[in-house]
Amino acid sequence: MSVSLPTRLAGVARLSKPHDGGTPIAVLLTKDEPLVRMVAADVLLEAGYRVIEADDADEALTLLGVRPDVRVLDTDVRMPGTMSGIDLAFIVAKPWPDVGLLVASGHAEPQPGDLPAGAVFIPKPYYPSQLLDAVASLLASQTPEADAISVEDAVIALADHAATEALTPASEPPEAVREKDGEAEG
Repeated sequence: MSVSLPTRLAGVARLSKPHDGGTPIAVLLTKDEPLVRMVAADVLLEAGYRVIEADDADEALTLLGVRPDVRVLDTDVRMPGTMSGIDLAFIVAKPWPDVGLLVASGHAEPQPGDLPAGAVFIPKPYYPSQLLDAVASLLASQTPEADAISVEDAVIALADHAATEALTPASEPPEAVREKDGEAEG
């Protein structure tokens, strides 16, 4: 007998913290594959989270600049566009220190120092419960009195990213996130 996804998640959803004062907590999903993003979104929605989706890291930065309600960023390492999920995590960590960072990959596992402090890594494929546990863990580590980033700080972070991108030639990913065959994971 097959159990539907919502039924399997019923117990797990109670273990996570999907609401903050009655309002669903917002999770920003930035995944390289639309089907993977759709499944992750379904898991989070079933657990009671509000889901905001981005196609790439650049769109995620734009959304963070206008969505102060985002409490967790869930990104893959390999991303289309101008930067990897690891690059995105480092960019987000500075101006948005109260946004939990969840990084996932099915190709390589970052080594110590490859991710910002406090970021959580989960290898793919993962179970829905692992995703929900990681999000709950990030939320539990956030301070209750955390203030949203100011508009000025968000504009500065986006401008810094744009300037860096314009001045920096494409670079190789860190050695620790290379696949055995030499292709970069992301």
